[in-house]
Amino acid sequence: LPQIGDMVVYCVQGHQEYLKYFPISEAPPWRSDKVHWRIPDWPYVLCRVDELEYKFPNLSTSSIADEYGESVKIPIVMEVTLSMLSVPLKNASSRRLWYDLPGRTNPFQFHVALQPHDLPEFLVLQQRFEAGVKTSWSVGDTVRAAFTGDSGDIQFYIGVIKSKSDRDPSAWPSSPWGSLEVEYEVGGTDNFSPWEIQKRPANSTDWVEPFYLLEHVSCTPRFCDSLIAEFNLILDENELQVEPFLEPVPLDVVEGYADIVPLPMDIGTILDRLKNRFYRTKEAIIFDVSLIERNCHIFNSEESQISRDASSIVEQLIGAIEDVSDAKKSGKRDSRKRKIENQSVGASDSGTAEMPRRSRRLG
Repeated sequence: LPQIGDMVVYCVQGHQEYLKYFPISEAPPWRSDKVHWRIPDWPYVLCRVDELEYKFPNLSTSSIADEYGESVKIPIVMEVTLSMLSVPLKNASSRRLWYDLPGRTNPFQFHVALQPHDLPEFLVLQQRFEAGVKTSWSVGDTVRAAFTGDSGDIQFYIGVIKSKSDRDPSAWPSSPWGSLEVEYEVGGTDNFSPWEIQKRPANSTDWVEPFYLLEHVSCTPRFCDSLIAEFNLILDENELQVEPFLEPVPLDVVEGYADIVPLPMDIGTILDRLKNRFYRTKEAIIFDVSLIERNCHIFNSEESQISRDASSIVEQLIGAIEDVSDAKKSGKRDSRKRKIENQSVGASDSGTAEMPRRSRRLG
């Protein structure tokens, strides 16, 4: 899923496929009158994720028909605000893919509504996209694709590239979207984009480095471990205030909470995400921390004691994020760091990085 601060590549053809199942009333970004989208030169554009908002679906679109024609309730909708920064460079090379648009300080913004789906992702992390398109693919290459099963387990399917061709040559020539046809060892074929599969070089038993390992670029393990230590110190210093926010709100006990709070959040979940290397940017951590205060204010009066406690704790947590970030940039340690070293916060027990789950397809 997109996170605040991510640099992502928005793929027009992927969004087109998505909108067949999740239609919208307004014009899609490439048809917007707010920007002159150069068709067919811009089948994808480089964007920054500036805002995220979780919403309940509109009553008129709160359900859709599944593949059997049955009505299915739509879960929470994520609205992503993207700033368009760069477009494909003509005659792009492996060294340079992008042409930076003028006015990057005031870029064109557009919104994309995302719902849980099993379609190929059309918002692709920049590192993942570039690794895929810079890889040399040939007919006959042995590749594998990873799928997330219903139980969350990862299953790999091995195959061979059968053909390379434009998926829609009349509308989007030279687009990499779905350009590789793979024939599985177990039978059957499927089309993949270069960033969705891994390649096994000839005469080798090893696979090329999986693309998902390239995605965690700013929230390093050291940064996350330092933040876990800072957060635990704040929890110890504010034991009574933090208690209501340590664990998920019990929805079976707190009546009506799930009806007005789209995305519950708690400190325990944030600590788990830090431990499991879920976050890619500092802004994504701040977003989750801020959700605790926002949700509390939605469900309770802003003047209530629990709302004041939420605001106080969130202010401290965000302050800790900024302090650790500043210390990382300067290489200095703040005064709180010396306190942490005397506490039994096991940074070495913080776990190892886990492969993030994607809908169905993984790189």
